[in-house]
Amino acid sequence: MAPPAWSRWARGPPPCSTIAWRWPACRPPPPSPPAPCRSASRTRAYYAFEALARALVHPDIWPAVFVRFEAGLLQELGFGLDLSKCAATGAVDDLLYVSPRTGRAVSRDAGEPYKDRLLALPGFLLASQRGLDPGDVKAGLDLTAHFLEAFIFNPLNRPIPPARLWLVDRLEEAGRL
Repeated sequence: MAPPAWSRWARGPPPCSTIAWRWPACRPPPPSPPAPCRSASRTRAYYAFEALARALVHPDIWPAVFVRFEAGLLQELGFGLDLSKCAATGAVDDLLYVSPRTGRAVSRDAGEPYKDRLLALPGFLLASQRGLDPGDVKAGLDLTAHFLEAFIFNPLNRPIPPARLWLVDRLEEAGRL
């Protein structure tokens, strides 16, 4: 005999999930509050990208902001450059080079004998108020490319992304480097 049409079972029994929700012992525990995660790092990366996007309307400075963005990306990934003092002498003035092995700054005096093996340190990476000198953006792009390749892409057996190479080529063609 079929149940009457007005019965709550007229269309068959309710799905198991409905029964489980009505049975308190079968309910899953309430979700716990989200655990603190690396949101500070993600927030910094987001704001850095936002600053880069806003700088794109300023043709004179956006390439330098892009270099700073890449340096910040390296920092957030755990491979930050230490540009605070000379790795050899501890001096904080006259920093002109970066060690390609350690990513630490080297002063003019300490780096002079090894300058052909060291990477150039553009001044705008040391002080945000310092202007751009000719060749600074190129030196900055070479610097970040070296560390992106050495610490990020080579361990993954990947080349530098073609889009970055394209960007550097277009900047060079435009005479911006």
